[in-house]
Amino acid sequence: MKKIILVLISILITAHSTYCQSEYKSQGYKAENASITELTGEKLMPANSNIEVLALNPISSEFLKKGDKVVFYFPTDLYYGKNFIVPAGTKVNGMTVYVQSAAGKKSGNIKVRFSSMVTPNGQVIPISAEYCSEAENGNVTIKQNEKINVIINQPITVNSNTPY
Repeated sequence: MKKIILVLISILITAHSTYCQSEYKSQGYKAENASITELTGEKLMPANSNIEVLALNPISSEFLKKGDKVVFYFPTDLYYGKNFIVPAGTKVNGMTVYVQSAAGKKSGNIKVRFSSMVTPNGQVIPISAEYCSEAENGNVTIKQNEKINVIINQPITVNSNTPY
């Protein structure tokens, strides 16, 4: 009985897959070569991607506290491959989740979690990303307009039809 049910499920999945592929082809898509953008209208930057952003204001483990908001920005348009993701000037908003000021033999540490990007026209794009840094000596200090690398934790999805 279990084998019959498994065979029926397999047939249904194959039939559905074949139907979906033929449906995409009838709409002008090539299912076997279709990208995420073609099928969903969304642009994607995958998890574990690195993005470079600049500090809007100076930050330091010397004066930051857990829960402080920090803002970085993109100095140029952000692309992933050939896909345009967000325009220059987009702000990346984060919050410190761990801060340790340098003291004695302890080095300074900062961990920031980023939760959103805001384009120059005000569109909010949710993200999950983080930045961690430990100073070799003293406090972690990031100067205004200094570049850092942020790691994307979850894919960033942006609607292709959204005007910036």
